[in-house]
Amino acid sequence: MSDALAPAADPVVPPGRPGIGQLIVTVVSPLLLILMLVALIFIQIPPENRDMFNIALGAVIGWNTAVVGYHIGSSAGSAARAATLDRVIGGIR
Repeated sequence: MSDALAPAADPVVPPGRPGIGQLIVTVVSPLLLILMLVALIFIQIPPENRDMFNIALGAVIGWNTAVVGYHIGSSAGSAARAATLDRVIGGIR
């Protein structure tokens, strides 16, 4: 039996406690986005800093998208895909 057809290890790892880094990113990223949006609404940004602020705001929005995508879509989608692949590959053997 070649390594390509060998059964994969169980890809579904039971959820454990998230690491401190993951907790920090998960809490700080939405707070930073809210803070920047409040600053955009209530604070007059000097014209010479407007481009820098908009670039930073775009980066924070992207960061939040990655955090939400990881917590909501990626983990659940990967587990479902792995289960489907295991069923399909298991039926071939």
